[in-house]
Amino acid sequence: MRTKKFMQTLDSKQFVELEDLAKKRGTNVQTFIRAIVIPEWLVTLQSEGPVGRSRPLKGQGRRLRERRVAHKIRA
Repeated sequence: MRTKKFMQTLDSKQFVELEDLAKKRGTNVQTFIRAIVIPEWLVTLQSEGPVGRSRPLKGQGRRLRERRVAHKIRA
């Protein structure tokens, strides 16, 4: 099976909460997220029905975003 990597940023409060839950199960945060959080999240997503696939902005959407960023930089 081919795996994909991703990075997650957590607020300190969220991390401490996950750390406490992981310690109660005798594991670390990374293993807890991999073994408990993600599988439960996937089950929840499946029960909610199909979800649209996210895609990077292209064309007009990207140009609008670039204009907003440029406007903020000039201001």
